[in-house]
Amino acid sequence: MGKKRERARSRAELLERFKEIRMDYAHAMEQAQEIEATLVLVSLAMGTASTAEAIEADAIDLARKPIERLRKALGTRFGGELGQLERDLDRVRRIRNFLAHNYFRQRAFAMTSLEGCEYMSDELLRASMFMGLVNERLMEKFEDPINAFSTNLTAEESERIEALIEPDADSYGSPIPGLPEPGTVPGMF
Repeated sequence: MGKKRERARSRAELLERFKEIRMDYAHAMEQAQEIEATLVLVSLAMGTASTAEAIEADAIDLARKPIERLRKALGTRFGGELGQLERDLDRVRRIRNFLAHNYFRQRAFAMTSLEGCEYMSDELLRASMFMGLVNERLMEKFEDPINAFSTNLTAEESERIEALIEPDADSYGSPIPGLPEPGTVPGMF
């Protein structure tokens, strides 16, 4: 009976640790999304659109771009050298893409032990911290253009642009391909 309890306790610990890893993963992906939103905002601030309609069209176009194209759009609009920040944004892109496309597949065996889970938690924390620092530096570098852009907008324009960058449920985009509609599969809400 002692071995069964020990195995059950180990499984419970591992499951609890895996829940924590999923939260760490979600936080890292949230940091990547924050950088994408900041890149959209900075690119809008550095853009040439002057009417509300042109700014909104620019925001829609930028919001649909992946992080690599956002970084390039910023470089084009800024016209200056971003130096280390550009290299760090490239690292953020690589981190984000690895997390989104390969992370759990690459860490399948790590999730089978508490030591592996600890490793995953540590690397996800470092990824979150790095992306948070890059976002802070990005905001600091472009603080003046962002403030100037924001003060030139009316409250309505500001709300419309914010809704584009952080959309509500009605404008989340296309549904997941192949996902059944609610109520069409018995036993599924």
